[in-house]
Amino acid sequence: MDVKLELVLVPVSDVDRAKAFYTDKCGFDLLVDTPVGEDIRIVQVTPPGSACSIGFGVGVQDGVWHAGRHPKRASYMSFAEFSDPDGNLWVVQEVHRDDDE
Repeated sequence: MDVKLELVLVPVSDVDRAKAFYTDKCGFDLLVDTPVGEDIRIVQVTPPGSACSIGFGVGVQDGVWHAGRHPKRASYMSFAEFSDPDGNLWVVQEVHRDDDE
């Protein structure tokens, strides 16, 4: 099993403004912009050529993003979380690449 750092969560005050900044101004690729349940919206963007994305949204900070498993194990939608001894939240996310399927 390979473990890769592929997503760093960053706090933002306005999700739509941050999405526009990273995609329109910085040229990041939009990978995900989706609601997960009623209180969570996840946006994930990646700099061109990077293996690591940044994520932001509603309900993804302060441990609000609860572990979930998509019934069909859809890419980016199956994840689990854990905290380190200092309370830093880590999210393990299942991602499928074209060569994985």
